[in-house]
Amino acid sequence: MKIFPAVLVVNKPVDDPAELDTLCTLFETFEHALQIGWMDPYDAPEETKKWFGFNWKTAEKKTEVSLFVGKKGHKTYEGRLSDADAITNFVVESLTAVGR
Repeated sequence: MKIFPAVLVVNKPVDDPAELDTLCTLFETFEHALQIGWMDPYDAPEETKKWFGFNWKTAEKKTEVSLFVGKKGHKTYEGRLSDADAITNFVVESLTAVGR
């Protein structure tokens, strides 16, 4: 089993069926090797801003998605979480850029 050197993090629990389908698609696309989770920005505002770029002040209004790649920092996904093709391309492009 391979593990990608990254974790995809969302700033709130995901309960929308289309978004959950997207996360399942990502998990399967990356052969169960991409870690996916969520972190509430209210729990640790400074750390979530530093590690994932999340803003606790806008967390209730906006779903934020970040790909954290260790020492390389994070990249923020600007699209809709329900858009499986776009987020898959974002992850592939981000991991490819990190590998260079």
